[in-house]
Amino acid sequence: MGGFPELRTTPMMQSADVFKAIVYDGALTENGMNSFKKTLTPEDVEAVRAHIVRLANDFKNNPRPQGFGPGGGAGRGPAAAAPTTAPEQPAQGMHQ
Repeated sequence: MGGFPELRTTPMMQSADVFKAIVYDGALTENGMNSFKKTLTPEDVEAVRAHIVRLANDFKNNPRPQGFGPGGGAGRGPAAAAPTTAPEQPAQGMHQ
C-alpha cells in the first residue's frame, strides 16, 4: 500500500480555491488524485476542507503520535505507549 499525504500539514489547505481545484476540478488527476466532481458539490468540498483545517488546528494545539491505532506509530519505529484513558466514543449518528 502506498503512502498517503498528511492533509493536516499541507499548505494546500490554506486556500479554498487551490483545494477546490485539486479535489473538485481534478488538477492533480495525472498524479493519481481523482476529481470528486461527480459526487460532491463545491459546497461539500469546502465543508471537507473546513473539517481538515479544524483537525489541523486541533493537531497543532495538541500534537499526538502519528499513525494508526492507539498511540499511533503504524508499525514505524518504537511502539508508542498505550493510552491511559478510555478511547473517545463516536458521536451518535456518526459512521464508523
